[in-house]
Amino acid sequence: MQIGFQNRTAFDAYDEGRGEFILLRPLAYVSRSGERFDVHAGFITDFSSYPFFVRAVYGVNDETRYAAILHDYLYRVGVVSRKRADELYREALEFCGTRPSKRSLLYAGLRVGGWRHYKRSKVPLMLPVEHWPKYGLERLHAATDSSV
Repeated sequence: MQIGFQNRTAFDAYDEGRGEFILLRPLAYVSRSGERFDVHAGFITDFSSYPFFVRAVYGVNDETRYAAILHDYLYRVGVVSRKRADELYREALEFCGTRPSKRSLLYAGLRVGGWRHYKRSKVPLMLPVEHWPKYGLERLHAATDSSV
């Protein structure tokens, strides 16, 4: 099995005032240990919630965005421990081509301040179903309706 990100995704602005984006296609990641994580279309992300002083040096919509989507998902759903989510983020950053020094800084920042966000996000997990057609997610909506 291939490790790393299994596909490309697309996203669109959801709430620009809050810096939130919505996934238009799913994103799959397989870790070095063989764990598979599937982030579904409709998931809402802010990419990275860096403190202002980190944003001054690094943007949030750069090569780190796929790793950030995965990390947002892991923190909000809680399918792994906070420590494991942070480790997976660092691993995913490598697959995104992030320099080692930047990976180390971002990982250290998570270990210091991430506890405030683990399983506590104020961002909705998924786009409300009634908004799916606006983003072209009707097929998901139809699949959901047919299972009722």
